[in-house]
Amino acid sequence: MIGAVTGTWWQHRRDQLLAEIARELAPWSEDELDDPGIGELADLLADAARQCTADAPGHPRTGRCAAPLGRAAQELALADRFLGGFLPLVVRHLHAALGLVREARAVLAAEPAALS
Repeated sequence: MIGAVTGTWWQHRRDQLLAEIARELAPWSEDELDDPGIGELADLLADAARQCTADAPGHPRTGRCAAPLGRAAQELALADRFLGGFLPLVVRHLHAALGLVREARAVLAAEPAALS
């Protein structure tokens, strides 16, 4: 019984983190993400990192958001790799990705014109 409760907690935490990451992706996603998967979020983050790099000449801070977004995409790819296995490890990678996305948003918040 304890294993079932623990597994359910980890699944719930995984789902919470996925929803939080999807919300944090708002500046880089034109569409509202409805129940995205880990792989889909990783692809969106990788695209956002490339876009930040492409936008960098006009907005230096926008270029600085590319590194944390790229690292977040890597964390999500690792989480996706372990998805069918050890949920605590998946949650750890999702949590790391969320922190990196928030770091990138903080960079963009310092330059509001970069979001338009």
